[in-house]
Amino acid sequence: MIMILGAAAVSDLRFWRISNRLLLAGAAIITAVHMMEPSAADLRGLLPGIILEALMLLLFKHHMTGGGDVKLNALILYAMPNASGVRILVLGMLSAAGYGIWKLWRRGLWMERIRHMRRFLEKNAHKEKYAYYLKERDGTDPAIPMAVFMLLAACLTVSAG
Repeated sequence: MIMILGAAAVSDLRFWRISNRLLLAGAAIITAVHMMEPSAADLRGLLPGIILEALMLLLFKHHMTGGGDVKLNALILYAMPNASGVRILVLGMLSAAGYGIWKLWRRGLWMERIRHMRRFLEKNAHKEKYAYYLKERDGTDPAIPMAVFMLLAACLTVSAG
């Protein structure tokens, strides 16, 4: 899992996207590992992860996160269908959110993102289409390489036991 997340983090940093081929290869590797030594899914631990994944899908629908991030989170839950997988998701998301806030503040993009959020809420309340983030309009300044934070969270989770 750490190697897959490492490759995803490098891809996210270099290209601002996570390759579907990489995610598919990761799913194949994890499937092979599960076939050799199946890990028992902990439904009590997995339910919060499914809720987090549903939240990610909602954010993706409104262009607030990338499709690669959603698929990477699903891959983490597939690899670790227990409390450890959920811990990785929560730690990764919280650290990415903290980094995002810091990045917006440091680059002076805070007010611009608030304007986009206000426009997004107003337009969507009136059933008009408006994306919170568009790479063509906003560039990569406000983007967060989520795979990096998932890798850090996985390393922390694994090292903590």
